[in-house]
Amino acid sequence: MAAAAASIKAIAPSEVRQICAGQVVVDLGGAVKELLENALDAKPRCIQVRLHDLGASLIEVIDDGAGVPPPDRPLLCAKHATSKLTNFDDLYSDKTDEAVCSFGFRGEALFSLSQLCDKVSFITRTAQESMGEYLEFDRSSTVVSKATKKQARERGTTVQVHNLFAALPVRRADFVKRIKSQRIKLFKMLQVSAKKSLGGERRRSGRRAKA
Repeated sequence: MAAAAASIKAIAPSEVRQICAGQVVVDLGGAVKELLENALDAKPRCIQVRLHDLGASLIEVIDDGAGVPPPDRPLLCAKHATSKLTNFDDLYSDKTDEAVCSFGFRGEALFSLSQLCDKVSFITRTAQESMGEYLEFDRSSTVVSKATKKQARERGTTVQVHNLFAALPVRRADFVKRIKSQRIKLFKMLQVSAKKSLGGERRRSGRRAKA
């Protein structure tokens, strides 16, 4: 039987300066990269990236991974909240070997995205649930309670970022103006990520991966 997933907890303020990078999402590729890495940490078999209006109106990343447990959902967009570690020393602790091998552990990405766009929404379901749940977070990273509802989906998580950079009108205008070139850069990034994933799979399996 698989071990239970660690719950999401806020990192103590005294540890934040040592762990966190203060990273900021600056373009379409950066936003998708953060969402993609969160999806990969859920150990899915399949990940889909969907762009509406080339990504200008909606960025959607869909996975069939473990899903987010109900108690953790209100903290999805909380600042410096993560299930990967609790303090700086955990980076070098044997008990966190799996955590530090994950793609993300600082608890910054979803918080940053929620601050920059109109809203971030999730549809998520674990294997223990018969129905998924839809949640929305506003720019204060707070769950919009009236929007929360049950929604059918298979196990996994869908993350939707609505109108990236809407909170910054000048940057939003430049983002929309350059959306075609940003989409090309994103595709190149996805191709590199896919090749790296295939290479890692070959090393782990000891045999050639099928294209």
